Amino acid sequence: MRYLVSVIDDKSNPGSTDRQPAISAFNERLIAEGYWVFAGGLADTDAATVVDNRGEQAVFSDGPAALR
Repeated sequence: MRYLVSVIDDKSNPGSTDRQPAISAFNERLIAEGYWVFAGGLADTDAATVVDNRGEQAVFSDGPAALR
């Protein structure tokens, strides 16, 4: 089983930097135990496209899902 851990940072209200040591330790443990699969940044939310595929036809809209 695989899990996706998604961390969202808000540029206007970023997370506290005092959490960085704990985040680094968590990531290092994932790597050491062979669970690390992928890490990569995404484009800025201004470049996001949301795909809502719940209806009969997919609906595409610009902007982040968090603002929906």
